[in-house]
Amino acid sequence: MKITFYGARGSYPLSDATQRQFGGHTTCFHVECTTGEHIIIDAGTGIRALGDRLMQKEFGRGEGVAHMFFTHTHWDHILGLPFFNPLFIRGNTFHLHTAKLPYANIQGIFNGLFNPDIFPVPFNELDAQIELTELKPPGSLSIGAATVSYMQINHNNITLGFRVEAGGRSFTVVSDNAIIELARMGDGFAKKYNADPEGFVQSYREAQRRFALNTDVLVCDTHFTAETIQGREHWGHSTPDEALRLARECTPRHLILHHHDPELPDTEVIAKERYVQAALEGTDIKAVAPYPGLTIDLGDT
Repeated sequence: MKITFYGARGSYPLSDATQRQFGGHTTCFHVECTTGEHIIIDAGTGIRALGDRLMQKEFGRGEGVAHMFFTHTHWDHILGLPFFNPLFIRGNTFHLHTAKLPYANIQGIFNGLFNPDIFPVPFNELDAQIELTELKPPGSLSIGAATVSYMQINHNNITLGFRVEAGGRSFTVVSDNAIIELARMGDGFAKKYNADPEGFVQSYREAQRRFALNTDVLVCDTHFTAETIQGREHWGHSTPDEALRLARECTPRHLILHHHDPELPDTEVIAKERYVQAALEGTDIKAVAPYPGLTIDLGDT
């Protein structure tokens, strides 16, 4: 299994001299299995560069197949999709998977993203074959030799965390993800919390621990610090301290500090990275703030 990061920032893309090291692109991860499966998580602006890379492979010949999973459909997780060149090549096939939402559907969301008033090519006129699937968490599905599991995490409406397993390796994403004691943002979460606050928090934390247990690579939301989250607990994001808590429970090989505040300069992202690395000193967990193009090659067991 090989994992490449194409976007690490959250909320919106930007380009500024103080943010060059970690880039200005929003979320996109690419998982390549040794058996050939392509699994893409989110289509933020980073997906454009992934598309260029895939065009050099079978996707440029119209022979590509990929499964694309969306944690949720906020702008920063879908904005790059219209600029993903393999979608415009006849013969390619893309399976798009989102959560089943109570008040919207996947077809309507992507029709809106490709509305002719804001983009020249309608969604239903893309040259590639598009297959749509709505997911009701928790659950899992098989993609060739890979398995993708999903659970609801603590963000607006129904947001999904994903765990990809193949060849004895695993990659887990739990971002965007608010601190459960401070805000209940997922659909149905407030009702369950009000019925049993302590029990709901414990069950949510345990479900997340089991979901990420012993994963090789764990991606966590570290948008805020313990100071900057004050007054923004309901924004749907988390902190390095929360990432550390989950990492200590789940013992991944790699902890990825993700969804940087878009205005955060490189110097502060580096400080965040060093803070987490120092806290994990003496463990086997390697922590890193990803930059576009960073690849972790896990191989197979």
